[in-house]
Amino acid sequence: MMADPGNESALNDVNSLDRGDLNVEFQYRLIEQLAETKRSSNEVLSFISDVVFRIDSDHKVLYLNKAWETSLGFSFEKTLGTRLTDHVFEEDQERWGEILLSDPVQPEGVGAEPVIRFMDHEGAPRWMFVRVHKKLDEGQIVGSLEDVTVRRKLESELVQTQRLESIGRLAGGLAHDFNNSLTKILGSLNIAQRKLGPDSSVLEELSVAVQACHQASAITKRMLTFSKGGEPVCHPKDLGQVVSEGVSLALYGSSVRGHIVIDPALPLVDIDSAQVHQVLNNLVINAEQSMASGGDIWVRVFADTFIPEGGRTSRDGVSVEIRDSGCGIPEEHLGNVLEPYFTTKETGNGLGLTSVYWILKRHSGILDITSEPGSGTTVRITFPVSKQTSLEPERQPVASASVSTLPARVLVMDDNDEVRRTVSSMLESLGHEVVQVGEGESCVEAYQASLIDDAQGSGFDLVLLDLTVAGGRDGLWTMERLREMDPAVCAVVASGYSNDPVMSDHRTHGFQGMLQKPFTLECLEAHLKELLS
Repeated sequence: MMADPGNESALNDVNSLDRGDLNVEFQYRLIEQLAETKRSSNEVLSFISDVVFRIDSDHKVLYLNKAWETSLGFSFEKTLGTRLTDHVFEEDQERWGEILLSDPVQPEGVGAEPVIRFMDHEGAPRWMFVRVHKKLDEGQIVGSLEDVTVRRKLESELVQTQRLESIGRLAGGLAHDFNNSLTKILGSLNIAQRKLGPDSSVLEELSVAVQACHQASAITKRMLTFSKGGEPVCHPKDLGQVVSEGVSLALYGSSVRGHIVIDPALPLVDIDSAQVHQVLNNLVINAEQSMASGGDIWVRVFADTFIPEGGRTSRDGVSVEIRDSGCGIPEEHLGNVLEPYFTTKETGNGLGLTSVYWILKRHSGILDITSEPGSGTTVRITFPVSKQTSLEPERQPVASASVSTLPARVLVMDDNDEVRRTVSSMLESLGHEVVQVGEGESCVEAYQASLIDDAQGSGFDLVLLDLTVAGGRDGLWTMERLREMDPAVCAVVASGYSNDPVMSDHRTHGFQGMLQKPFTLECLEAHLKELLS
């Protein structure tokens, strides 16, 4: 039986139609799968914090993920088709070109770390770590940009802190040695003044030399402020009151107008009021000098939160913000303002802000400076909140009668031979008997021997101990041994380098007095009267 040609033709048409429908359906499903894959890829890329880019041979943008808008603030739609190079700082464009030409497999062939400055929508720099992942046909490049701006800032701050710490150690060591020399010079001059009497023809010249010593001593004290020295003696204080007093005093007689706003109910802070007054004085002077023709200074004290230097979590604090209407600081100088002896002013030694930085560091506080040329400078200092909730009662000084002391027997310990002899001569000029030793063990032996002979009245009435001793037992070790032998020992600590809490809190360690080198004959005499009367 033969098939009907018409039916066979219709069957072929149906089979052909089925194959066509299947082909269309397959293509439709393939397109769906591709679209779904693209959507999934875009979703994944949208959660990546790094900027993912694809550019053509002319560096025109073909693709950017959502991180581009998050990091730099530009929308993808407006960036599409523009040259990615146009968003790179002009100074870094040559380097950017070298990175794009490098081998993705061996990026170290580029040389230095591939970090480029991109410009965000406000014109500010954003540091980007560039990775070239793949080079496609027709010169297309796929890569990524990791925003390392915060990391670069932290690294820069760490380097600056380490540099300042190195300078601080140097300054402290120089101040210590210089103060020892000043002690010898000033002590010898005081002895000479006393021996010559009021009618000597050279008293005027000696007075000039003494005054020069005092001026040199003031410089070393400023050096010690930003070295390891100057440990603060902290007490719970109302920062608003301290700021009101300090700023008002600093502006007294000035042509600059001060405006102080103190928020109510501020928590207490643990501070050394004298050092905070020094901070305020330095900041007000800087603001005043930036306004040659006068102007305004706005000061505000308010509760705040801050992240301590080197920390990661915020804590409660109290901030003081000082804003002026002066000339401002150029951007290229902002990174140098904390360095000693760096200054943009015709007068001044550049120690003010360095001192401020170290005082705040020892208070566990922070310093922040923002400035714009022609628009003034804003300085914010922040102190952590105290654990105390109430102020300590003020201690009233006890008035003592001015009485002269009887000759005393004094044991002097100092590792510097010339300083030891000078201090001994100063004591002898006041009528006292002196025994000299060079370090702690000898001092303990001499004091122990004096206790044995004390029945005959040959014990020591006072011990003067140098805190820092090179190559021997220091003043603190010696004091501990002396107290073990004689809990009633009367001792004074002396140092030209206040890098130890002993100098700022000497009574806690058993010392009845403290002398900061260089000290005058009058200062030494006053200490003896107070301790021996």
